[in-house]
Amino acid sequence: MSANISITAPFVPAFVHTDVTLSTTAAQVLAASVTPEKRVSLIIQNKDASIAAEIILNGSGSTGLILAAGASLSLDSYKGAVRAKSASGAPTLHIAYAVI
Repeated sequence: MSANISITAPFVPAFVHTDVTLSTTAAQVLAASVTPEKRVSLIIQNKDASIAAEIILNGSGSTGLILAAGASLSLDSYKGAVRAKSASGAPTLHIAYAVI
């Protein structure tokens, strides 16, 4: 895992940060952004040392991207809802996003 995070989004005044504990049932961890809010950067970090998380980039459905323990996912200009779940246990996700 890299110790450096590089952000190149223009005009970002600050990031909003939150931690979310997952379960084996998919749940919304970030609501879709509402107009006129423009989400320019989204970073999701799996803070767990051994449990993977499944990130669902949609307001519905049950299949998503597998985020390995300790890994992170970065998206630019994603406005939709984010849902997540774990296969087992209760890993913690850290979510950071910036809006302009």
